[in-house]
Amino acid sequence: MTVRGMNKLIICGNLGADPELHTGGKVPVASLSIAAPGRITEGQQQVEWVKTVCFGKNAENVHKFLKKGDNCLVEGRMQTEKYTAKDGTERYSTKCIAQSVTFLGSPRSKSKPAEEARGEEHDFGDGFSEF
Repeated sequence: MTVRGMNKLIICGNLGADPELHTGGKVPVASLSIAAPGRITEGQQQVEWVKTVCFGKNAENVHKFLKKGDNCLVEGRMQTEKYTAKDGTERYSTKCIAQSVTFLGSPRSKSKPAEEARGEEHDFGDGFSEF
């Protein structure tokens, strides 16, 4: 059966923790959690925490260049997995499978004025770039 449609996710937010790199398999895998702005409820900005996974060179670059608090833009697709919890109940986990990650800035990198840094791009290969 062919399903027509599109599975495209674009998330812009800050990392909630340093990315975790797992290198035990054939391909490096990085896990990260991105805090993206959600809806405003009763005057309070809600936060959506998006579990995100990167593979290969993209995973290595995310681990090398991004740290907790950094702002990034992720483009990818949504994937939901079904699993059985320890108590025997079936659960679902939804995450973003990143196809590209753009490093947008860091609270640590205040050395350049925004006007100078804007538009300057550094390509790290495999879908990872810094503006």
